[in-house]
Amino acid sequence: TGGGSFRPGRPSGSVVFLGRPCCPSRPVLSIRGRAFVLRSQQDVPDAKTGLTPREKGLVRDTWALVRKDVKANAIAIFLTLFQRHPEYQKLFSGFADVPPEALSTNPRLGAHAMSVAYAITSLVDSLDDAECLVELVRKVAVNHTRRPVSVTHFENLTVVIVDTLKERLGGKMSPAAVAAWEKTLRLVVTVTADVYKEQRK
Repeated sequence: TGGGSFRPGRPSGSVVFLGRPCCPSRPVLSIRGRAFVLRSQQDVPDAKTGLTPREKGLVRDTWALVRKDVKANAIAIFLTLFQRHPEYQKLFSGFADVPPEALSTNPRLGAHAMSVAYAITSLVDSLDDAECLVELVRKVAVNHTRRPVSVTHFENLTVVIVDTLKERLGGKMSPAAVAAWEKTLRLVVTVTADVYKEQRK
């Protein structure tokens, strides 16, 4: 027969195109009799964010685990941040002079950590709405341009966020999930940097 069907004598496991007149724009491969789409839609990046559906799913799934104990996890992010960058604590007037050993139970730190966690939740919930996602990041960035906070502070925070999730979630924070978070947070830093440049004009 014509077209791209299997023919007798073709080696097992060979790859051929099967004709699909009803769907000419979606060529299908056949391997050992099983058809699948040539390129999975799960790996097609969003034109505006660069994130694929698979990456968005990994970010959502891991953040859902964080939210099961959101306060403790959010506080852990800030404790790690201050351990690596002790000078950053002075940027927060509400707990600037709190001894390191007392930070984990300080109510003002807890409240601020929760507000940051809610902001991250909003970003995660907006992964499929690129315009909303960018506006959320811009709003946070604009608020911070009025404070002694630089883009470098944001960059260092994103590193701490990923490292804290790896520590808190263990094996559930897979290499693919780590890469997805890093890509998402790079977008946050990029938008933030753009806002800072605009504010300097």
